[in-house]
Amino acid sequence: MQEHKNNVLAGRTAFLITAVTIICLMWGSLPAFAETVVSIAPSSPTVQTNQNFSVYVSIEPETTFVGAQLNIDFDNSLIKASNVMEGELFGNEQILYIFNDGTIDNQAGTINGLYAVIKGGSQIDEGGIFTEVEFTSGDRTGYSDLCLSNVILSNSEGQAIPVTVESKRITIISSTNGKDPNVEKPESSSGSGGSDTSEDVGNIDLKEVKSVYVLSDMDISYVFNEQGNPVNSISYHSVKTAGQITSTIEVLKDTSVTVTDTPPGKVYRHINIWVGKQGYATEENIEGAVIGFSVPKEWLAGNGIDADLIRMNRFSEGKWNELETNIVGENTDSVLFEARTPGFSPFAITAFGTSSSIKRDNEVVLPDGDIDTDENAEVYALEEQGSITGEIADDTKKLGCNTLLLLMTILILIAILRKE
Repeated sequence: MQEHKNNVLAGRTAFLITAVTIICLMWGSLPAFAETVVSIAPSSPTVQTNQNFSVYVSIEPETTFVGAQLNIDFDNSLIKASNVMEGELFGNEQILYIFNDGTIDNQAGTINGLYAVIKGGSQIDEGGIFTEVEFTSGDRTGYSDLCLSNVILSNSEGQAIPVTVESKRITIISSTNGKDPNVEKPESSSGSGGSDTSEDVGNIDLKEVKSVYVLSDMDISYVFNEQGNPVNSISYHSVKTAGQITSTIEVLKDTSVTVTDTPPGKVYRHINIWVGKQGYATEENIEGAVIGFSVPKEWLAGNGIDADLIRMNRFSEGKWNELETNIVGENTDSVLFEARTPGFSPFAITAFGTSSSIKRDNEVVLPDGDIDTDENAEVYALEEQGSITGEIADDTKKLGCNTLLLLMTILILIAILRKE
């Protein structure tokens, strides 16, 4: 009799262990519930007084939707809205839709009742610009938050889908001197596209930063004009909408601390170039990246170097790689060049080799050395606080729901075993 009870108890215990194991395996395989992101951002994080600028509202869906509505809030003492235009998100020629540009109320600092809805059974599953709003800054300097409220996205069944809303802040500076000492720096401000490198501060001779709002299928160009910066421009074609993206040029005193070897040839300047956040400057996001730079004629003449011998070199995959370099023109003081690059990292402008390895005057001649084909350059940047917070929130939701499911199932199994 005792032996029978022990067998029954052992069987029940084995059943309980097996059931708990299966539940744990299912628990680990449950998917995380990501949310659609609705964000607002200005065309530039800083504008001058009495300047026109645009603000974009973007939607990056995690699930299909057919309708969207929202309000935009801003500081009416600093900026005024003048026009609301529809973006390309609902503007597909194959889609029948209704877009309402809402009502601008500059006295209250709001734009109310923006919405769009698809007719005829189509759905949206790709991200893009929902609306573009034209603003004008006033005479005052300061900081204006750009916020979204009453944000609702609905699916084909008329149900609201979960969304994460991201706001931004714009800075208005004086147009007379480019800055205003009366403007206090805010305690915190969200931003995007900023870069943070691991370069030794003592090795940086000059640093110049530019920011552009990046839309999909757009020719992007950053223009640099700081004296002493050999880089004149960075340009590429955007594949996706990315919002505010920053390009940073660091002109160095010597070889970058992130480089393990010196470049071949006679060095004119060492530079670091970073575009966007880590992982942004890849073939999934950009195409046809070109670096425009210049070399002074005085330096060329003083070193007995012909302009044909100038190359742009990029350090990637543990070695220096010569980039395809073109002479594109000249001015009174400098010779102008362009170099095509597959990514951004430490660079060096050098002179070496023979003139036959340079493409000049539209002659297509590839260099004799290695051409850099690394499409996965690492770019050091600050992660957006909003994105990190969203990921933590999603993980917390998943953990809470799944833990509750596990505990309830275990309690039900124990109750069944006790009843037996």
